[in-house]
Amino acid sequence: MRRLHILLLAGLLALLSLLANCAPSQQAKSESNDLTAMTNASIFAGLTPASLKEKSTISSWYRIYHPLWQKKFPKLKIKEVKVADDNAEVTKTLLAVNAGNPPDLIGVHGQLPQLVKRGAVENLDKYYEAAGIKPDYFLKPLADYVRYDGHWYGLPGASNPTTGTILYVPKVVQAAGVDPNHMPRTWDELWTATKKVTKFDAKGNVQRIGLPVDTGLTWVNLYCGRQVTYDQATNKFHADDPCVKDYFRFNKRLVDFYGGIQKYTKFISGDQTVWNCSPKAYIPTGKVLFSLDAYWSGAQMDTCYDVVWKLAAPPTPHGKASEWAALAPVAWVLAIPRGADNPQLAFDFVKYTVWEHGDLLGPTTNGYVRPEQAQAWGDKLIETQAQIRNKNGYEGNPMADAMKLVTKGAELGRAIYPKDAAAPYFSEQMARAWEQVAYNRSTVDDALDRAQKLIEANQKQNGS
Repeated sequence: MRRLHILLLAGLLALLSLLANCAPSQQAKSESNDLTAMTNASIFAGLTPASLKEKSTISSWYRIYHPLWQKKFPKLKIKEVKVADDNAEVTKTLLAVNAGNPPDLIGVHGQLPQLVKRGAVENLDKYYEAAGIKPDYFLKPLADYVRYDGHWYGLPGASNPTTGTILYVPKVVQAAGVDPNHMPRTWDELWTATKKVTKFDAKGNVQRIGLPVDTGLTWVNLYCGRQVTYDQATNKFHADDPCVKDYFRFNKRLVDFYGGIQKYTKFISGDQTVWNCSPKAYIPTGKVLFSLDAYWSGAQMDTCYDVVWKLAAPPTPHGKASEWAALAPVAWVLAIPRGADNPQLAFDFVKYTVWEHGDLLGPTTNGYVRPEQAQAWGDKLIETQAQIRNKNGYEGNPMADAMKLVTKGAELGRAIYPKDAAAPYFSEQMARAWEQVAYNRSTVDDALDRAQKLIEANQKQNGS
C-alpha cells in the first residue's frame, strides 16, 4: 500500500457501532455489547483475530489493542464489515442518518466538511468540555481540522508523519550512481538524479525510473514549500496559482521523459506494491528508486523483503526545513453521526484507544495525535520493527534510523485538508486537469484556468 496515495486518492473508512449498557428503552440494541466496524483496508482495519493471518502491517490493530479493549470494554464484541471506498463511506453514512439508524462512529479522510455541512455529524462540544480537552491537547493542526466556527465535529484519529520523505533502498540507489548518503534535497536535484538513473530498453520502453509521476495535492504543496492549493484564512482554492502550474509542468516534463503517458502507465501499472508482499514490487526490487512515501511503507517492507531501506528529507524548493510547513500531518479523523445511539461510548472508545494510547499507533501505520507521545510512539514502532526483522532473519532495523526524520515532520507540518465542502470537487477537477495535460489535450494554463472557474462556481453553489 502506498499510504500517501491512499491518504489523497482513496480515503479511509471506519464505521463503528458501539453498543453497551444503556437505558431500558434501548435495551434491544445495548445488551448485545457489539462493536461493528465498517472499515476500509487502507488504514483502520484488522480489528478481529482473523486479521492476524494477513501479512499487511495494517492488520496489527487487533494484535496491539485487543488486550486494552478487553480491560476497558470487557463485554464488547467486535464485528468487522469492510466497504469499498470513500464514496461508499459518505453514501452509507448519509443514508443511515436519514433512515434514523446511523452507526455510532465513522472514520473519514477529506469527507468531514461534506458531512458537517449536511448536518450528518454531531456537535461534540459537550463531550470535549466534559473531558477537559482543548485544542492544544493535540498536534497542531489536528484540532484545527475537526473544528468549525469554534465547534468540535470530529475526533482526531491519527497524524500523518511524515508523508513526502524519499523512501529508497541505499544499495539500489548506489548501484545506479547516486550517493545514498547525499540524496536530492530540492526538486531540481531530484529531476537531475531521475535523469541519471532512469533506464530504457532498446524499444524505448522505460525499465527503471527515478521519481514516479504524481500530481496529488500533497506534492503540489511540497513543491511550492507552502499550502498553495487552499487558503484556510480566506477559504479559497487556487488551482490556477503560478506555482501549481509549475508543478504540473514539472510532471509533464517527467512523463514525457519516460516516453509519454501511455508508456509510463504501462510501466507503473506493473508495480504490485509492497503491500501485497509481491516479489514484483518496484521499490524493493529497484524499479522505482525515489519514492515520495513514508515510514509505513518501510515498515511493510520489513514484513516481506530482506532489504535495508532508508528515508531522506522531503524535497522542497530550496531544501530548507522551514519549507516542511507544507507537509500535511492530518491523516484521518473520526466523527459521530447525528442520531447515534451511543455517542458517549463512541467518544470514550476513541479517547481511550487513539488519544490515551496513541503511543501504540505506530505498528498500525498511523501516527500519534498528541505531542508528548512522540518518543514513546517512536520507541514502540522501533521495537516492533526490530522484532519483525529478527523473526524474518533480516539484518538491521531501518526504522531506528528513520525515526528522527519522521517525528520532525510531524512537528513542522502545518498543512491541513481543505475545510470547505467543495474540497472533493476541487480534487476531482485537479485530477481531470492533469489528465488533459498528460494526454496532450490541453496546455497547463488552459487546463488549470478552466478548473479554477469550475471550482469557483461549484464552491459558490455548494461550498461552505
